[in-house]
Amino acid sequence: MCGTYSCHGQKSASKPKANQDRALVAHPMRCAPGQRQALFMVCDGHGSKGEFASEFVARSVVGQVEEQLTGAAYDAPGELLRRAFLDAHAKIKRQRAFDAMRSGTTAVAVLMRDRTLHVANTGDSRAVVARRARDD
Repeated sequence: MCGTYSCHGQKSASKPKANQDRALVAHPMRCAPGQRQALFMVCDGHGSKGEFASEFVARSVVGQVEEQLTGAAYDAPGELLRRAFLDAHAKIKRQRAFDAMRSGTTAVAVLMRDRTLHVANTGDSRAVVARRARDD
């Protein structure tokens, strides 16, 4: 089960701010026969164009992960996520749609491969694992 909730801020009672949060689930993803794999990601944008930054980074990371799910990168999911985050950082600095020095995003991504979770984050975004209590 996966769920999200996001609420935009308010500049004033009559002027709501754009929601700068982005969440995604990419499933199914390419994987070895018999495996299950999915990518979960949440981005929390900030600054005057934070909604663009969070959208840009979410799309960049999922694209990079999907592209790299072959060969050596497949066997090193932690490194794959690290590279995807670094690539997104480099791309957001080069783009010209908004000023990346004044707007950005935090992010957390979880690559689930079968029952193993591989987690990467930047900024103050974190993932929390919850488990159902066993009936003893």
